[in-house]
Amino acid sequence: ILDCAYHESLHAFGLMNHANDLRWTSLNQSRRSSSLSNYDKALLQLLYDPRLKAGMTVGDVERLWPRIVKPPTLRFH
Repeated sequence: ILDCAYHESLHAFGLMNHANDLRWTSLNQSRRSSSLSNYDKALLQLLYDPRLKAGMTVGDVERLWPRIVKPPTLRFH
């Protein structure tokens, strides 16, 4: 039941497509987990980033994109 709740909550928050080819997201209908993955959380953070506004042009988003999506920091041990 929890797997279904997490999966459907992503749809409720606006992530509409299934991603059965991606094993690390709750949008994969074959995935079993008891929480949202880091991938799921990142998608929601992008979708709800306050810098993105309805009505923005592609150019507006392209200018903001590098500040919104930052490459991961590499850590060497």
